[in-house]
Amino acid sequence: MLRIEHRHKEIEGSRITLEKDDKDQLLLIEALRKMMQPPFTPWWSRIWTVQEIAVAQTILVVYGTMSAPGSLFACAAGPYIHHSTSCCSESVTRLSTDQAKVLADCCNRILGIEELQMKTQRHDSGGMGELEPDWSLLELLRKFRDRRATDPRDKVYALLNLIARSGTSTEIIPDYTLSEIEVYSRATLVCIRENSNLSVFSTDLGRKFRDDLPSWVPDWGAPGGLFYEARAAATELYSAYHVDRAAHPQTIHLFGGRALTLHGSALGSIDYACEIQWGGDIREIWRDTLSHWGKTVTKFDNEVNTVFRQDFWRLICGDVICKTPNGSNARRARSEDELTFITWALESSLSPHSLKYSLPCSKTVVQWR
Repeated sequence: MLRIEHRHKEIEGSRITLEKDDKDQLLLIEALRKMMQPPFTPWWSRIWTVQEIAVAQTILVVYGTMSAPGSLFACAAGPYIHHSTSCCSESVTRLSTDQAKVLADCCNRILGIEELQMKTQRHDSGGMGELEPDWSLLELLRKFRDRRATDPRDKVYALLNLIARSGTSTEIIPDYTLSEIEVYSRATLVCIRENSNLSVFSTDLGRKFRDDLPSWVPDWGAPGGLFYEARAAATELYSAYHVDRAAHPQTIHLFGGRALTLHGSALGSIDYACEIQWGGDIREIWRDTLSHWGKTVTKFDNEVNTVFRQDFWRLICGDVICKTPNGSNARRARSEDELTFITWALESSLSPHSLKYSLPCSKTVVQWR
């Protein structure tokens, strides 16, 4: 009886400890939400604060009566993102969806600030911040397109000082007599000329909050899509239009201020169009679409006697391998990466041939090779 009573007290003590841990965890996440997420603290989402971060020598986070250096938060955010997407991903699943999103969002915001400071601070004897040369207007527009501005034109103008700090120049000069359409159009043309390619068109051109922009002009006031960052990072890896003449003013023509024409090259023809991949988180749609693509490729190969099926896996992953979970660091796929893709096809719930959803799958996996 004494043993039972003692064991009961141990269980009760464990339950109290767990309840206390859950409460502390809830309070921590709620504090992070109020400290870093709109509408509680809009500072983190404003476009002009990018400059405040860039020119600051150090960052001090003040919350009520408490303060801590920004580097302290970065030291916590980095390991969390790394472990939560690798060895400790199982532990993250125990959090509610809302809690996991708060933690991921806060950590990504903190790491974004850390990255910006590392890019803009040059640790030399002078200690002056200097933007690295690889930052162009297009890269800055992409990176900070989720930031908000009272005046939409500031989505462009607020970034010009960062370009100036790099020692380079841009054609754009802040002019508030221009309309938003004119500012966004001019920024798009500058991106084409400065980058000597058409990678600006890989931006979500169809993702617009307004219908008065020309079709070729991105709405920099609209946030990026779910996989926007990964797609933007991979764009430069396979630009089909990267020639010096793209930057020459004579190759770009505007008609009536809206229609854009430029020189192009014929790379090939489209022989067959499949069903498009719709967005969203419905896994059944992903599996059905991928299955349809695989069957179409198999049929096409048999009809015209091609070997396209052998490279089908490259098509599915865009011939790009992401080296980081958020896709911000990517490279072109190599032949040895096919094994990684086969592993994904067997294990992922998004794959129509996953071992978890179709047993046996030894025959169906053939079409992924």
